[in-house]
Amino acid sequence: MEREIYKGDEERYPWLTILLLDTYEISDSLTDNHIKRIGPVACQKGCSNCCKNLMVPITEPELVGISWYTSEKLKDPVRSRVKDRILNHENTTECPFLVDDVCSIHAVRPLICRQFYIRGEPCATGEDVLVTRPQDIVLPNRACSIIQFLP
Repeated sequence: MEREIYKGDEERYPWLTILLLDTYEISDSLTDNHIKRIGPVACQKGCSNCCKNLMVPITEPELVGISWYTSEKLKDPVRSRVKDRILNHENTTECPFLVDDVCSIHAVRPLICRQFYIRGEPCATGEDVLVTRPQDIVLPNRACSIIQFLP
């Protein structure tokens, strides 16, 4: 995470550092180290199967951070597209922040999105890896993660 680009924001919003950016920086570092130990993952930019199929649990600080980011950091035309997707979100299962198969809030994506990876082959369109390939799911463990999402 490139913290320098948020310097003015961190000074203006003290909660941003303590509740969000520090947590994300720690999580990203631990997740990166875990992935280095276990080997390559299939998930790459543009891989958005999870963003189209699953409900994502988020915390209140994450929600506040996403609200801040979308209102102050996103620029048009992406911002307008996200707004339209949020207004029409009840008509789809896709994440409203997914624009052209890319996460528009990648810098402040929720912890679950930062720590959920798949090994092996990329997901097939519409594949539910929880059912089809649970063995390929990279689970964070207590030794390398600040949060354990799945048992």
